[in-house]
Amino acid sequence: MRKVYYIYNPKTRTYDRIYPTVRQRALSILRRLFVGMGLGAGSFIILLLIFGSPSEKELRIENTRLLAQYNVLSHRLDEAMGVMQDIQQRDDNLYRVVLQADPVSDAVRKAGYGGTAMNSCGIWRMPIWLSIPLRSWIC
Repeated sequence: MRKVYYIYNPKTRTYDRIYPTVRQRALSILRRLFVGMGLGAGSFIILLLIFGSPSEKELRIENTRLLAQYNVLSHRLDEAMGVMQDIQQRDDNLYRVVLQADPVSDAVRKAGYGGTAMNSCGIWRMPIWLSIPLRSWIC
């Protein structure tokens, strides 16, 4: 229910009712509209920060799954590197001694991995099928 405003009229010694103008009504409606929109937007943002969006939940689940896969692959790589170290140790200490061969240098032994794919400027080289013709001016 709307508030009714009255003002005292000393000439007639009565209270006269005050009717709001169109501008006052419009300002009242706009004020209520903006307050409601502000409260709605604020509560939406707070709820979004607390609970998160569905896409964020899916991304978190995917992130944990990828992290688990990464840990499994990292463990498998560590095992493979251990086997490679064992093979290298056997090659250096057993087979090369028995066959009376010269030991293999580290540069030759590690030629397939661990190197860098950078050019002299420190920029990563791209495969030929990804190269951009304008890239030659960088270095």
